[in-house]
Amino acid sequence: RPAAFALAELCYLEGSRNPSASPEAARHDLTSAIFAYAFLFDSQLPGDCSPFDQRFWMARELHNRAMSKILASRPLLSRDWDDGATLDSLIGPVTVAAYTWKLPFPPASYDRIETAYQFKVKGFDNQSRQDGLGVPLIAVQSQPAPGMQTGVNSFLPNLPGQSFAATFCARFHGSIAAAVRDRSHEISIDVSVLDPLMEASIEIDGRVVPVEANFTTPLASMLEHAPQLSGFKGFMNPPSWGERRGLFMVHPYQKGKIPVVFVNGLMGKPATWVLMLNDLITEESLRSRFQFWYFMYPTGNPVLYSASVLREELQKAKRVFDPDGSDPAFNQMVIVGHSMGGLVTQLQVANSGDEIWNAVSLRPYDSLELPAEVGDLVRSMFFFESLPFVSRVVFMATPHRGSALADKWFAKIFSSEVKLPDQLRLAAENRVLSGAMTSGTDGRPPTAVGSLSAENPVLAALDRLPIAPGVKYHSIIANSRGADQIGGSDSIVPYESSHIDGAVTEKVIHSNHGCTRNPTAIHEVKKILLHHLDEIDAGRNTRANPLSHRWRSTGYSSFGR
Repeated sequence: RPAAFALAELCYLEGSRNPSASPEAARHDLTSAIFAYAFLFDSQLPGDCSPFDQRFWMARELHNRAMSKILASRPLLSRDWDDGATLDSLIGPVTVAAYTWKLPFPPASYDRIETAYQFKVKGFDNQSRQDGLGVPLIAVQSQPAPGMQTGVNSFLPNLPGQSFAATFCARFHGSIAAAVRDRSHEISIDVSVLDPLMEASIEIDGRVVPVEANFTTPLASMLEHAPQLSGFKGFMNPPSWGERRGLFMVHPYQKGKIPVVFVNGLMGKPATWVLMLNDLITEESLRSRFQFWYFMYPTGNPVLYSASVLREELQKAKRVFDPDGSDPAFNQMVIVGHSMGGLVTQLQVANSGDEIWNAVSLRPYDSLELPAEVGDLVRSMFFFESLPFVSRVVFMATPHRGSALADKWFAKIFSSEVKLPDQLRLAAENRVLSGAMTSGTDGRPPTAVGSLSAENPVLAALDRLPIAPGVKYHSIIANSRGADQIGGSDSIVPYESSHIDGAVTEKVIHSNHGCTRNPTAIHEVKKILLHHLDEIDAGRNTRANPLSHRWRSTGYSSFGR
């Protein structure tokens, strides 16, 4: 076994001295991978391979790095890995006994497969990865053809450069030691390309071995190549975002994993959540139980309208992925909303009744004779029920009672210039509907800024609506002066507006309003999700912690500081 390790090192070194991707380098790299594999797994070699031995980690790294260099000369999307293909090593030919593709989509749907080792990531505080056997990959998907965004694919971003984590694994058959002693003994391997979010380990001779994975590099690659969307443009000109609106998934749907949906605030965009997402998937206990989605929407639209779009998208996801209710994880959905996104989130877990309509209308809705398209829009915005599959929500710096900033003169100027969708404009111009409104619409519905005014009757009505029974909710409040302090402000939303009675936990953190990147806020979201799992696993169904008020008043969360 020590000789196998020494040979792995020597072959890797000699391979590095040859031109990259040359046949001679490939032979030495493959031989290095073979001997490293033998050191780790060959039962015919005397002596044990202890994970406390430093050579254990080094042998695994030699194997992974050597195989990654081989992939440079034998691309995974080529025919070089078909069953029966051969590779040359210093101890004889190696035959591919089986090549298995386990990614969610067929090889033809990917533009290229790259090794994560060749990239250096900047801009992330943490690297989300899993140590194990195999080569971490970036699978870059081609942009779907027009008309292909249907069914399950309708929830994947229709963007070039969509990247997913993947892992290339090689398992050698039989004893490598026997093959070295007897040159007539053939060496063969099974190779597979798998999804580490769906298959975090493989079995080798009865041993469960974790697979190497890198989740940060594909995320960074996707951000670098995706078209840059302006949150300000989405605020000022909502129709300009075109088809880039809706509910999207970071990874294809994973049955059995709980959806966590992120909703950004005013002038925000999905990139708001990148650092939090990266930190959450760093935790194996979270990435193995949760799947992460985001709601992409132009934030200049009224809150009621944006909430109706999200509600429709979530209901569509339910119909597509869990129509028969066979996936209990779907019914444990968590939504995390920041700023105005918290209000959009709140509207998913409340029952409207007539409360919101009566706050803005002089006449009962049923008494109005509206065109079908106007009536459908009004009903979707003003009349709704809590989504039964959402079981927990997290409010971050949410202005439940508005923000004084929305009433400033400059905010009103910006708001007056917002270009709203035609269907909202046409509804506001309907004489029957505008005549029923308490304050009138003068042909123009309120924008998102108007929705955040403390004087907005819709916001006051929403504040009166209770969260639906059975839904647990948490509040993370930013204070620009210090943590764990009641009162104060994050410079945009004061504590009195962010606070919401009945929250299971309330955590005041030291941050400005943009707290989605704050490490303390990210840590608090982690704890909330872990608590969510604890309650599910324990089978508890209590609505709130009776001690939550005591922790809330001191700035501590109900399950730790």
